[in-house]
Amino acid sequence: MSTVAQSFASPRPVVEEPRVELGWQEVGSGLLRIVLGYSLSFIALVGGIGLILLVTPLHDGEETFLQVKRNYAELIALAGFGVMGIAGMVSYAWIMVGKWRCLMNAPERQHAKWLMFAAMTCLAMGPALGGMSASLGGAARLDPRDLDEKPVAASKAKSHAGRGHSKGFVEGTSEHLTIRDTSGILNLASGAIGLLSGVLFLLFLRAVARCFEDEARVRLVEMYLGFSLLLGGGSFFLLLSQPKLTMNGSFLLALAGAWLLEFILFLVVILAVRGTIVRGLQNQPAPLGA
Repeated sequence: MSTVAQSFASPRPVVEEPRVELGWQEVGSGLLRIVLGYSLSFIALVGGIGLILLVTPLHDGEETFLQVKRNYAELIALAGFGVMGIAGMVSYAWIMVGKWRCLMNAPERQHAKWLMFAAMTCLAMGPALGGMSASLGGAARLDPRDLDEKPVAASKAKSHAGRGHSKGFVEGTSEHLTIRDTSGILNLASGAIGLLSGVLFLLFLRAVARCFEDEARVRLVEMYLGFSLLLGGGSFFLLLSQPKLTMNGSFLLALAGAWLLEFILFLVVILAVRGTIVRGLQNQPAPLGA
């Protein structure tokens, strides 16, 4: 009888196992690799510039900090450029590998995976456009005949304007756009895409913090993003509107200090979001069968 009663009794409520997302440990490892890559690039930049300044006078007629023969001075300067070049390639590879880990293991919640995909795409496109710009700029040569043709071209443009003749945008651009103009446009595009890559990466960090419901880290990323955009826009506006500031040593020193602070805060933000992942994994239940 008891068996029959138990069979018709209401079943016990099924307790669902909390959702466990795999891959967060790899995301944390990728963020750590990104921090190491940026740190290596900064150390290599400081070391390379330091080696070059040791054997290069700041002004004509001044002595260098390190008194060596000219051959040794050239070797030390080349070593500085070599350190920056080799370390730059290694750090770029570390950053790309770290972001690839984040891309392959991040969930699609809060659009984290797609934000990292867009950031990596921009990170790869920036150097590609910069290389194209350098190749176009190096291939361009100033022909003396171009200097003689400029007044003639200007007089023709005035005569066409006087007759009221107007051309389409594409036709006019094809006549006046030179290789140097194209190189400059590619340089601007490379810089803009590089800036967009940084913004997208910060939005990825914000999405990761939201996945763990860490509102403090979300606000930290937002404040840092606002500070970076304000610093970048302010620096560009000041240098563009006041070119004489480039000759002011105190201003340049203050600007370099501000950007150094921005770089340190960037690493702190990445490590803070990685700490959120580590704490979340500690509180996360182990998957079934583990």
